[in-house]
Amino acid sequence: FDLTHPEAREYLLGVARHWVTRFGADGIRMDVTRYVEPGFWREARSLLRASKDDVYLLCEIFGEAGEWLQGDSFDGTMNYVARRLLLGFCSGEIDGGEWLRRAERMVSSLTPEALQASQVLLGSHDTPRFLTEAGGERWRLDLGTLLQFTLPGVPSVYYGDEVYLEGGGDPACRGAFPWGAEVASPLADAIKELSALRRAHPALRRGDWQPQGAGAEWVSFSRRLGHDDLLVVANRGPKPVAVGPGKSGPVWGSVSVSDGELVVAPRSGAILARVS
Repeated sequence: FDLTHPEAREYLLGVARHWVTRFGADGIRMDVTRYVEPGFWREARSLLRASKDDVYLLCEIFGEAGEWLQGDSFDGTMNYVARRLLLGFCSGEIDGGEWLRRAERMVSSLTPEALQASQVLLGSHDTPRFLTEAGGERWRLDLGTLLQFTLPGVPSVYYGDEVYLEGGGDPACRGAFPWGAEVASPLADAIKELSALRRAHPALRRGDWQPQGAGAEWVSFSRRLGHDDLLVVANRGPKPVAVGPGKSGPVWGSVSVSDGELVVAPRSGAILARVS
């Protein structure tokens, strides 16, 4: 489409408005955003917000998306930077210290509002399956899902991940859902639990993110909003990790107390409520 042509531009903007006004769509995801001139997106935002003041506008950007998240175009992005980070740690490509440094850069690269409105995804129709890229070991996807649900943003589960579906590049990443597998999938249960925790703890939805500690095989960070103060620990190593005094209360995951310290089991993670 030639978006410099007024009638073509008006037609496409009308299509977007049609779905929002006639069918009540809550939001629209704009494909291949970087290949359309920015003025079109600014005009689209103005038109759509006039039609529905809380419409959610999401852009698809592979890489840094700050240019499109300045308040005049989109609310959030499909956070492929976060996906690369999660895959890098869970697959063993980068160590815990490097992961925390990159995560801190990612968090600081966007405004809190844009970060909170962006998807945190492990995969999509445009990427190989996370489990396949991580080497096929299910615990790596389990760990990635914990991080996905506790990083700032909106966790977005790509169908099939909850039942450990594998697949390489397109079209292998778009395989049919194996109906019935979800009944006995521990990851499907974990996703339900993590979703409930996000509803119960405002810190996981809107809280400040801060790095806390890291080793070669583990990372920890906090999410805090007022008195809701949580510590998240992810341990990909083959040995348990002691993460501090046992005064913090376990909220979720594989954690125990040994000699007065909280210990996270190998190849697993935990969420702890910190007590000041």
